[in-house]
Amino acid sequence: MKKFDNASTQIIFVEYPEGLSVMHLTKVYKDNHLVDYELIYADGTSDEFCEKWNSDFIDCENLSPITIKADYFKEFENGLKGAIKMTTYNTYQEYKNARKEAFEKFSQGKIIYIIAFSENDFKEGLKKYNVTEKDLISFGGGCFLIKQYKKDYEEYIKQQNDILNKSIAADTKGNGFIKSMFAYELANNEYRYTENLKATLDSLSLSYEQIENNAALKNGLNLALKRYEY
Repeated sequence: MKKFDNASTQIIFVEYPEGLSVMHLTKVYKDNHLVDYELIYADGTSDEFCEKWNSDFIDCENLSPITIKADYFKEFENGLKGAIKMTTYNTYQEYKNARKEAFEKFSQGKIIYIIAFSENDFKEGLKKYNVTEKDLISFGGGCFLIKQYKKDYEEYIKQQNDILNKSIAADTKGNGFIKSMFAYELANNEYRYTENLKATLDSLSLSYEQIENNAALKNGLNLALKRYEY
């Protein structure tokens, strides 16, 4: 199955007071919607959103270059992000796989791991990544976010949660994505042994009240719990 309908490439000239800056834009379309893009900046850095599509660029269309004034460039970037069609998933496992892939892509250069058994090990880790302790936000377990990317991380989390919520909302009967979501988290939280439903709901940031007031969530949970009936 073809991953996309087409991809287009375009040179972007950004007009600064000191002169033009040249950038390269690639946009990927699926079902006539923009689903991904990559913007390579003048210094060679890139958003790398299109990395997963690179091996399949067979239908590229070269568009005419455009020039954008520097004052409008951020608006142009935000427009690209806003145009991307948000994906929904049919099963929770598909969502988890995609979220793992998205995290691996996001984390490059932004999240580091320092496994230290002593203060000296930790200092060596800081030296390896050329950061100081003040530059980092700890997630625990030796995982750290480089502080300058805090806003990017918050946006990433919001996007992933929006995708989850949209996938839940799309399952109006609860017998698809929602059922698979509860089945996955019930098993992940060892419900068979603990019979502790709260742990599963907490992992999904859901309350008993929310379940009771949402017919699809309630049905999906009941369907998932059937496998634990004796």
